[in-house]
Amino acid sequence: MVEEEKWVQDVFDIATTVAYSITRNYKGYAEVDDLRQELLEWCLRRSDKVHEWLDVEDKREYRLGIKRLSKTLNRRADRYCRKEKAKKLGYTTNDEYFYTPGLIEQLLPYAFKGEVPTKDPNAEFVSNGGGDPATGGGFLATMYDIRKAILSLQPAEYGILRMRYEDGMKLEQIGEYFEVSDSTVSRKINSAIKKIINQLGGESPWN
Repeated sequence: MVEEEKWVQDVFDIATTVAYSITRNYKGYAEVDDLRQELLEWCLRRSDKVHEWLDVEDKREYRLGIKRLSKTLNRRADRYCRKEKAKKLGYTTNDEYFYTPGLIEQLLPYAFKGEVPTKDPNAEFVSNGGGDPATGGGFLATMYDIRKAILSLQPAEYGILRMRYEDGMKLEQIGEYFEVSDSTVSRKINSAIKKIINQLGGESPWN
């Protein structure tokens, strides 16, 4: 087994690193020490899970456990900071909204059109974590944000999305054009959609 003192120290170091990293995005709303304490308390409450990840002999498994712990603490830290921000600004996290890949895929054809409809025909695809950006805050503003995010993509990514969602081309047709496989086209589309979501505020931390 990995020496206990080492992984205990690693847990503390990861919690500290995550606390410093996440609070940079929430200046004035969350303090590093408070967040680090929150993360360490979670590790104590879920010591069974931490042991499962880190109390292992194999070094490769230990590194994998460290990655899992880091990812988990990052998500918990973001949730904590969102709640603190909401509390200080006088709203609830239910008022937040997030975009899913399904929603973006449904809206991309409209984003490439010259004219945009005034309300969202695909509002059911919005992620729960909050409100609906289309029905609650103005579909036109949503489309403007999506168009702006599309323009931030690399030319090749923009071109593939346009071929798929404006021209309506099939994956195999796009693959033939670029001389790549259908699966490669699909990966590039998914990667571009993820970049759009990140430009729009990222994925929901509540899933």
